[in-house]
Amino acid sequence: MHRLKSSIRLRLVFKRSIPGAILLVFYSSAAIPLHLFADVPLHDDWTYAWSVEQFLQTGKLHVLDWSIHYPFAQILWGALFCLPFGFSFSALKVSTVVLAWLGALALYGTLRELGRARNESLIATLVLIANPVFFLLSFSFMTDVPFVSVSNIAFFFIVRA
Repeated sequence: MHRLKSSIRLRLVFKRSIPGAILLVFYSSAAIPLHLFADVPLHDDWTYAWSVEQFLQTGKLHVLDWSIHYPFAQILWGALFCLPFGFSFSALKVSTVVLAWLGALALYGTLRELGRARNESLIATLVLIANPVFFLLSFSFMTDVPFVSVSNIAFFFIVRA
């Protein structure tokens, strides 16, 4: 009886982890051949990267004068990913991809909480991450993807509550 319960539990865990694995495969299958984690800035993300670099060097939050955003949470998030190996654009891009993945999982979870089927929820989530703007900005340190992802995470917790 105990073996049957643990077998059922294992199948349930496997079944629940499939959407996350699909999203992870989607990102990695595109990122690796396109060299999207190269250690170079993309678009204007050097502006926000400068703030992370200054924070790592001085321990103080600085934002360039001409920047219209004060993304302190994003600066701290990026610094967290730069701590192990030092500042690099690659680490900052990984931080955004991780946040995009978490936001996509939150969207999937929100749709499931709202009663949508697994397939429908997965397709809707894939539509989000396959959106050209979202997908391209996922491999930068711009503020757009973190905003959408944190919003998705907040919506998930609101709907869950």
